[in-house]
Parts: sequence; C-alpha cells; structure tokens
Amino acid sequence: MNHKRSIKISIAITATAVAAAFAPAAQAADVCNQARKGHEGSFNATDSDPNPPARNKNGLEPIGSGEGLARAAGRSPALSECSEGDIVIS
Repeated sequence: MNHKRSIKISIAITATAVAAAFAPAAQAADVCNQARKGHEGSFNATDSDPNPPARNKNGLEPIGSGEGLARAAGRSPALSECSEGDIVIS
C-alpha cells in the first residue's frame, strides 16, 4: 500500500468517526408499566392497549427508557410507551 493511499484511508476513517460523534442520537421513548399504579406521576400512556393488565393509562411513572424497553413495550400488554403531559387515553 502506498503512502498517499494510506493517508486517504486514515482521513476517511477520521471523517466518518467525527461525523458519527456529532450525529444526533435517536431518543428512546419513556416506558411505563400500566399494570401498576404509580405514585400519581405525571406521565400518560401514548397508545391504547385493550388487553389486560393495561388498566392504568394516566398518572403513570416511567420505569425507564431505551431501545430494549421500547421493544419490550411493543410486545408486552403491561408495558406501554408514555409521555409527560396532557395526553389522556380513556
């Protein structure tokens, strides 16, 4: 490998790393447990799940956020994505 090619590859790798460092990260949604009433939190479910135990839809507290929890919320009737605010699902 010649010297010029090596420098070009190094510059390309560095530019890619810098671009990845400054790219906005995807923000994961908060996840709440609808099967358990929180301590009168300010979060509300953002989707309506008719299957039990999804009975508490308002006044929830988030259990966390992250890609894994968001994936679990899509599969579990007890977990739901939630957000803070005025979204009220009846």
